[in-house]
Amino acid sequence: MLGHVRQKKARTLVDIPRTRHKIATRPALNGMKLEIKYTEDALKDLEAFRKYDQTLLLDRVDRQLAHQPAVETRNRKRLRPNLVSEWELRVGHFRVFYDVLADESLVKVVAIGYKKGSRLFLRGEEFDL
Repeated sequence: MLGHVRQKKARTLVDIPRTRHKIATRPALNGMKLEIKYTEDALKDLEAFRKYDQTLLLDRVDRQLAHQPAVETRNRKRLRPNLVSEWELRVGHFRVFYDVLADESLVKVVAIGYKKGSRLFLRGEEFDL
């Protein structure tokens, strides 16, 4: 007889506490070294996507940015100076823009958008980096 396998609960926007401040915090998991915070704008961006995509993005951000978010990989890259952020995380056709505040052990997610071909869309409008 096979034992019961407990599945990990998928996290959603409900798991992110809302505050009156401009930044909401995502609780750390399993002793993560860096805390991940989402700005109100990033949370609004996230709410525009389907629940499946929201869960995918939240899980990928936790996995990719918890340790060494300032190290370039095939899905993370440092951007040229722009008005959004210093770093970009690629999750399929989605793009997560974030800043790393190493002195505060903090990753601040600033915006979440998506790409269609070579065009980037933030908050439903085309955006040039």
